[in-house]
Amino acid sequence: VRWLLTEPRVELARHRLVYDGADGRIYENPRALPRFYGGTTTITAWRGDAYDLRVDAPHPTQIASSIAFWPGWRILYNGRALRPQRVNGAFLGFTIPAGRGVVRVRYAPLSFWGGALISLLTIGGLAIIRARV
Repeated sequence: VRWLLTEPRVELARHRLVYDGADGRIYENPRALPRFYGGTTTITAWRGDAYDLRVDAPHPTQIASSIAFWPGWRILYNGRALRPQRVNGAFLGFTIPAGRGVVRVRYAPLSFWGGALISLLTIGGLAIIRARV
């Protein structure tokens, strides 16, 4: 965790105070790891459910993250699918082969697509019923 929010007047000795107000304090954890780490990893683009990475590894390397592992993560390395792994107990990770490449990490659970299909079928059914009435 990089940022910690506390009540006013709470002291955290091993963290750097970056905001101190009547509404609380914000501390920075100087030992926080980056979002993805392992080999040489650079995030080139991101949004809440997707990350593009540039990676360089001298040998097969496990890339770990601070993102919670959950079924539905999809990982492509140079266009080839990799298996998402649970690392450090609860976080998303994957193993890349040696070399340089581009990794695309996307969250696309099957439950979303199943729900979208059911919704579309329901809308279609209601449209048919309305057209007949």
